[in-house]
Amino acid sequence: MTRAAALAPLLVLLALSAAKATPPDQDLAAGLAALSLSHSAAEAQQGAHALQAQVGLSPAQAFPTAPLAAFVLGGSAQVQLVDMRLLLAQIAVQSGAKDHLVLTQAQAAGAHQVILLRGGFVNFKQLQSLMAASAAAAFVTNGPQGVTLTRALVIWPDAGLTLASGESLILGRAEGSFLANLGWLNIQGAAVRGSETANLGAPTFRPFVLTAGQGSLTITDASFAHLGFGDTPRFGGVSVDNSGLRGPKTPPVITQSRFDDVQTLALISTKSATVSDNAVSGGSILIAHSQSAVVAANFLTSAMTASIRITSGSTRTRVLGNVVLSGSVGISVDQASQTTTLLSNVLAGQASSGIKLDKIGCAQVLGNLAAQGLGAGISVSGTGQVAIAGNAIFDNSGPGILVRAQGEHANLQITGNRLAGNHEGLRGATAGALTLSGNDLEGQLPRLFAGDLSQHTIAWLQDRRSFGPTRLVAAPVPQCPDEGSN
Repeated sequence: MTRAAALAPLLVLLALSAAKATPPDQDLAAGLAALSLSHSAAEAQQGAHALQAQVGLSPAQAFPTAPLAAFVLGGSAQVQLVDMRLLLAQIAVQSGAKDHLVLTQAQAAGAHQVILLRGGFVNFKQLQSLMAASAAAAFVTNGPQGVTLTRALVIWPDAGLTLASGESLILGRAEGSFLANLGWLNIQGAAVRGSETANLGAPTFRPFVLTAGQGSLTITDASFAHLGFGDTPRFGGVSVDNSGLRGPKTPPVITQSRFDDVQTLALISTKSATVSDNAVSGGSILIAHSQSAVVAANFLTSAMTASIRITSGSTRTRVLGNVVLSGSVGISVDQASQTTTLLSNVLAGQASSGIKLDKIGCAQVLGNLAAQGLGAGISVSGTGQVAIAGNAIFDNSGPGILVRAQGEHANLQITGNRLAGNHEGLRGATAGALTLSGNDLEGQLPRLFAGDLSQHTIAWLQDRRSFGPTRLVAAPVPQCPDEGSN
């Protein structure tokens, strides 16, 4: 029998299958377009839940956030001007010295001092009174838009500052101002932003809010804008870096807030941090070298890089119920991160992959919608034990699922997913150990498998002919090993 004759039945079956193929729900594009018009994280969640129900997915359960620790005023707070090199030395010991040169160049001519708050816990009005009665008064301006600082403000480890609803703090970009917290910064309903006049000494500089060392950060119902610069996420916008032998008594909590034109919302070397119900426009969320972080129910748009990135050996991260539109990658997990759960997220319009797993250990990718990206819906490379189960992957310009560069010890299970309208269903190159079970490819015909996975085409079509169309079914999901508690 010639090769053409052997392929003839397959070609006929493909043609017949294509005629019966069911495309993704025709309302998907309309639902995603409506989702992009959301004005808040809560509104985006409502739209996402409707869209998930439309494609047969279940939304993530509401994540119960722990109550915020009470911020108690007290002590004998003082304000004074100190040499900025004292602060930079403290940050360098705990976080490294990258981008410190730009920070130094950004300071106003001849200015090498910062405003230091120490010795007590105060509210914003009390801080203003302390500054007015000190040499710092020359660097504080009260205006209709809020209080502008033209020097950096530093909260020492024995101090704390709380900003309340209706209060606004403006950090002068032209003068090199920023806010560094080594104690406790508590922002409830206030606004913090950088001014937009460029810095002549360091044009790339923009103000930032950094919590470092044993510092605590709690944020609720606040707004941030025009913050962050450089290559290090520590100065990238709003960040917590708890590097060091001892962490804070209060885990970071950032919830129900807005971040507009904030380069990065970063959590570095944290434990049990929560980032939930925030709207992030033009920036990203970064979890690096952290344990047990929760990133839940956030709404992210227009990031220039990966919208949500889990990296640098982070463990037990849960990414739940987020809505991520555009960006280069929707959710990226890389650099040996372990025991990651990505559950019930909605990702659409990414320039590369909706979800990207690269050089990681164990991960579960469950019940996500990845649609209308310019690359793969889900991309997997160099992983350990990974389950991709119960996801809906529609209308991507690349493959629905791309598997490549897997090692000999990789164990990838792709079960119970629905793929439709992608350039091809599943593509593999050095796919490693792979289990395929219960995936619905009816809307993917005739482009089912490609690359190393092409060998599965005939078997899938024969199974379909014998047993009828496949279904999106629940399948056993391998559990990541317990890596212990904090």
